[in-house]
Amino acid sequence: MGAACRINRAQPVMSAASARLLDYLRDELATMAADVFKINAASESSCPPVRDALLPIQCSFISSDS
Repeated sequence: MGAACRINRAQPVMSAASARLLDYLRDELATMAADVFKINAASESSCPPVRDALLPIQCSFISSDS
């Protein structure tokens, strides 16, 4: 299952969002190796703070659905 499916978005929408993120960060988040994306060290280290920032947003949507 791809990232777009996991977050219930179409692949072109996900690609556009990724392109905007790359432009904003001015860095490649991953490289392609043997048809597999390998994330770089900067991407790996940014996962916990990004997850922490997004969790309250996700929780607010879940609680508003109830």
